[in-house]
Amino acid sequence: MTGFAACNWRRYGQLAAAGIVVMAVACIGTAFAGDGLKKPDLEQAHRLYAQLKAASEEQRARQTLELASTLLDYYPAFDRNDEVLVLAMEASAKLKDPRQALSLADELLASHQASPLVDGALERAAAIAVAGGDSLRAAHYRLLYYDRDPARGQRDDGTPRCATLMDKLSAGQLADLVVFHPGSALVPYLQCQRVRRLLDSGRLGDARTVAADLEAAAPQDRWTIEALRRLGLAAPGDIAAAREPEGPVRLSQVGVLCPQSGNFAALGNAFLEGARLAVVAANDETKREFTLVLEDTGGDPVAAALAARRLCGERGTIALFGDLLSDPTTAASVVAGQFGAPLVSPTATNDRIWEIGPHVFQTNLTGLYEPRLLARLAGTVLLKSTYAILYPDTPDGHRHADAFRVEVLRLGGSVVAQVAFAPAATDFQAALQEVRKARPEVVFVPAGVEQMLLLAPQLDLLGAGALVMGLSTWNNPLLLERVGASLEGAIFPRDYPLYPPAWQEAFTAAWQPDVASAEADELAQRSYLSMRMLLDTMATSGARTRAGLIEALRRRLSREELDVSGPESFAATVRVVRDGQAVPFPAAFYGAGWAAGQAVPAAPPAPAGATPGGTAR
Repeated sequence: MTGFAACNWRRYGQLAAAGIVVMAVACIGTAFAGDGLKKPDLEQAHRLYAQLKAASEEQRARQTLELASTLLDYYPAFDRNDEVLVLAMEASAKLKDPRQALSLADELLASHQASPLVDGALERAAAIAVAGGDSLRAAHYRLLYYDRDPARGQRDDGTPRCATLMDKLSAGQLADLVVFHPGSALVPYLQCQRVRRLLDSGRLGDARTVAADLEAAAPQDRWTIEALRRLGLAAPGDIAAAREPEGPVRLSQVGVLCPQSGNFAALGNAFLEGARLAVVAANDETKREFTLVLEDTGGDPVAAALAARRLCGERGTIALFGDLLSDPTTAASVVAGQFGAPLVSPTATNDRIWEIGPHVFQTNLTGLYEPRLLARLAGTVLLKSTYAILYPDTPDGHRHADAFRVEVLRLGGSVVAQVAFAPAATDFQAALQEVRKARPEVVFVPAGVEQMLLLAPQLDLLGAGALVMGLSTWNNPLLLERVGASLEGAIFPRDYPLYPPAWQEAFTAAWQPDVASAEADELAQRSYLSMRMLLDTMATSGARTRAGLIEALRRRLSREELDVSGPESFAATVRVVRDGQAVPFPAAFYGAGWAAGQAVPAAPPAPAGATPGGTAR
């Protein structure tokens, strides 16, 4: 049988990833040759496909496999065999046959590399392998997924999203991945992790050999620099990220960079005052004595770089905070990296500054956190399983869509439709019809306010039952005033979901808004909340070095450790539209069901006159 016998996975030790694609292509190459099916065969293939879909939807796994086998063996040129393989893989998983499920995933990759289903299948195959205790094979699929789009496969700090899985592998298993995937973009990361494992086990000589190979292959790669840093070496032509300052590091002192002169002085003063209020509050709460050291940058990049050097080198501040603007923040980030010091930026809007190094943290960029938060709510509290993503065809739209999709798949859900629309679109009928055909339980729409003003009234096409989710930008009085009725039941994060609500309340009580402009108020609030986060991390992490503080901040802001202890976890961070108003998520409604481990209703009771179930109208 072409589908289930002739192209099964052949293991070489634990892994034979390099050979599987070649073997599979050889097995099926002749079967897929030809100009397609003749009309009678095509009609029969479509009939079998319809039966297959029905069997899959009705959870008849064995019949699904039988029908899939027939289609793959007797109609190999059928143009929907990529879907057939995916359905067969799921059926095998339901029958507790992970070996066959993974073999089908391999066949899909070998015969349908251009299929849009491959990415989801790789994610699902990795989950199946993990459930079966085969971390190495799971890492193989994660690596293939990463290489199909490396930008999508990275976290905000540049670390691969599969890092948690790779951390479970031994030095030998990492070496196997490198051998079988020598051209992967992840090789420098894998080699860096090998160095770490070897050092942990006391094998210094082996670690140096691996690092030397890595340096020869990719001398300027960030993971090469990290591997050499662990060995106490420096990459040629580069400055080690962990360079120590000329003097002791003061563990309670933060250097603040912001303009106190020039055109941006008024905004800089508000920024500084927000940070000062945060220090007062943090000292009172933690009983510590945090202090700030101010440097006036005047909004100039050169001044910011020189100020950062003084703060890190001469003053020994453990961290830098600021600058107000993107250009001086960028300059200061480069200097901070030379001293191995973390830099926290609450206001810089250039979303690529973090690429300078893992020591840079832009706390105002929460776009990838929010989709994950919503997917976690839908999957763990609302118990949804099928999702659609309707997103603008922009870089941010793609990033939001990918973050949501990956989290949904990680939680065991399925994305039944992913549809992009033009950023300047005014008619969304075709896109909505495509989503409607998939009949999802949840539709995630990472669109901005201007787009939603046009899109929301057309959401009626989705029909009853689809829960709409969006981003925190929907916390907009104009949006709710104009189209709140169309968004009845919609769910989105509140403003500043990364921070405890009590911090925002404390800022409101301490700030005097009548002495500043609305823009200054916003900057001061961002500065306050971000500084509170930094100081709280310094107080609770126990970090005694700059490197330790960087790691603590990375864990806190990586957005990988969401609190899902129960519905109450979302009460402070999520809002629901009720009667045209954004109200807190009704966690109490779900508490009893969560505590009892029982299924909970799809949505809280709607007020009189509203569409039940949190649906789009």
